[in-house]
Amino acid sequence: MKKFASALLIITLAFVMSFGSAGSAFAADRTQTDAALSETADKLAARSQAPTVDESWVLYGLSMAGYPISDEMIASYKSSLETLLESKNGQLTIRPGRKLPDGTMTEPTDSYQYSEYSKYVIICTEMGIDPKDIAGYSLVDPLADFSKITKQGINGPIWALMALDSCGYNFSSQAIVNAGNSLTTKEKLIDLLIRQQKTDGGWAWIGDKADPDITGMVIRALAPHYNDSEEIKAALDRAKETMSAMQLESGDFATIMETGADPTATSESTAQIVCAISKLELDPNTDERYIKGGNSAIDAILSYYFTGEGGFMHIKSMPQINALATEQCFYALAHYYKYVLKTDYMKMNADKLAEEAAAAAAAAQAEKEAAEKAQKEAEEAAKKAEEEAANQAAQEAAEKAKAEAEAAAAKAKAAEETAAKAQEDAEEAAKKAEEEKELREKREAEKEEALKKAEEEAEAARAEAEAELKKIEEQKAKEEKTIKGVKATTVKLTLKRAKKSGKYNVKLTWKKSGSYKMDYFQIQRSLKKSSGYKLIYKTKKGTVKTYTVKNLKKGKTFWFRVRGVRKVGDTKYYSKWSNKASVKIPKK
Repeated sequence: MKKFASALLIITLAFVMSFGSAGSAFAADRTQTDAALSETADKLAARSQAPTVDESWVLYGLSMAGYPISDEMIASYKSSLETLLESKNGQLTIRPGRKLPDGTMTEPTDSYQYSEYSKYVIICTEMGIDPKDIAGYSLVDPLADFSKITKQGINGPIWALMALDSCGYNFSSQAIVNAGNSLTTKEKLIDLLIRQQKTDGGWAWIGDKADPDITGMVIRALAPHYNDSEEIKAALDRAKETMSAMQLESGDFATIMETGADPTATSESTAQIVCAISKLELDPNTDERYIKGGNSAIDAILSYYFTGEGGFMHIKSMPQINALATEQCFYALAHYYKYVLKTDYMKMNADKLAEEAAAAAAAAQAEKEAAEKAQKEAEEAAKKAEEEAANQAAQEAAEKAKAEAEAAAAKAKAAEETAAKAQEDAEEAAKKAEEEKELREKREAEKEEALKKAEEEAEAARAEAEAELKKIEEQKAKEEKTIKGVKATTVKLTLKRAKKSGKYNVKLTWKKSGSYKMDYFQIQRSLKKSSGYKLIYKTKKGTVKTYTVKNLKKGKTFWFRVRGVRKVGDTKYYSKWSNKASVKIPKK
């Protein structure tokens, strides 16, 4: 028994040391949030065993919540994403052309919805999938051009900052070269978001009034950079107060309607603010700034929850489970658990299993001890009865006591078996908890390693791109110098008339200045000195310096000029025209 008690104590201590003690750091409604997180995670996971891109935010929430996503689920999602990219030739923002009444098709257009790339980068990175190689396409490279991602409006840079922070700005060298001066950087994204902060301290899709959805998203993007500069810190400190000012007495937040209608309290708006507060590592359940009318932002999230059903509603006037609301509220709770409570689904359920196993083992131990005590008392009573037996009645009493002792012994044995089973269950729970802890730590280590590798690759790509850009600049400078030199080149032309077999010929000889090579020379002729020149010949090489014009018409005066031609890239450039030289052909 002593050995069993020691084993139980060791198991209990192992859980406490591995996962922390339960109870002291939990808010008053922790049981409710635990249930909402666990029930929703189980419900979403059950329906997403073979997830596709349609379950992107479900997987994001599950991963954020620390739910054990299987390798099969990850493989299924990646396969679906590969299919999507292959069907679009890797271009998620391109809209196909449309058919006109005459049967012709319009040209495809770019929607500039670059947040689509960002979404998949974030989710792939969260699940340990390399976003740079999905069916041979990079989801990261399209975000390299700052001028493109900003055409979407504020959503583009918000999600680009979150995506690129997650993957280490790992653009390929070619994407960096192609982006040129418009290369996306963390500094550009942050600067743009801070410059778009409204006078009331928040952010909005349109208009000048802070919108909780956009405000929450911007804060989520900027939160990791809180201590990067005083400017960022000041902007986020203002935003903290703005979120407080936007909160309703019910604890939730209202969506600003583009139609101009009155704002409507929604679970999605509330979810974005809970994400933002949590990402700042403030407690949306206990921080007084985010409690109105006795209702915290977490109370507000739970007010949209269908207890026991694993789903959330969109608005309270439509009390039915909504898929989008469920996804956003679930990953909002996941943010709360990860950044504020510092726990997750696996740890939380391991703690619960440990508590249940420890309680069962303690109960079994108590039952065993009671049974052993009863057995001992029955045996002592039987012994006493046997010693005092002086007549048949005493003998019968002794036999009865003996039977009771035997029954107590059987009960004690059963209790011992129950205690052994409880110990086995506790050990199994400890083993499972340890396995899940190891899996969680392995996944986190893989993410950290992937980010480290991505940052190293990004640095290498930047170095390669810088070398390529330097090479391009040098080539460009060389070409500009060549173009300037070609344009400055002069040509001197001389003529020599000759007569052969009664016909007149003229030999043109020219000499160019400078050292710039020409690809060929053009020769023009006119009957007038100042106009009417037409091309009569171009040399096959730039090294040719003479040309003979034959059979010139008698009694005419001919004017000639020559210039060099050099092709740089796809463009032709010309030297200066030579002097105009003339020859007069006699009438005879």
